[in-house]
Amino acid sequence: MTALPDRIFFALQEIHCSSYLVKPFTSYKLIETLDYIIGEHRENKKEKITLKDSNGVYLHLLLDDIDYIESTSKETVVYTHDANIKLTNMTINELLDIFPDNFIQCHRKYIVNLHHFYSYDKSTFIIQVGKHSIPLGRKHKKDIEKRLHLI
Repeated sequence: MTALPDRIFFALQEIHCSSYLVKPFTSYKLIETLDYIIGEHRENKKEKITLKDSNGVYLHLLLDDIDYIESTSKETVVYTHDANIKLTNMTINELLDIFPDNFIQCHRKYIVNLHHFYSYDKSTFIIQVGKHSIPLGRKHKKDIEKRLHLI
């Protein structure tokens, strides 16, 4: 807060402030500014991961946006809520090493984000992750059921 509007550039460039209020201001403007700062702070606290896509571009992805990952012999694709991102060649094991524990292998070709687990059909070995149906490999069945507290 300041009564000196000509100092805005200094505050933004030198102090790296999130917002700037010039006196006099209304209580509505103060609350709006505080809401913005709190929202920005929460967004910055969300866990992110940096991955390199097939074009060589580095992407910062929010871990919570990732539903699952599919890896084939030709490509690896990260499926988010609203995009499919093709990665440079990375194996399932390499991905499991860099992702947190809520990402678990459920099939030789798939890693799922357990935070987006919706359902599991024991008769068909299909896991529902968000809107996606993912096969469950027999080799991973026991581990998945244990992590989902089904056994």
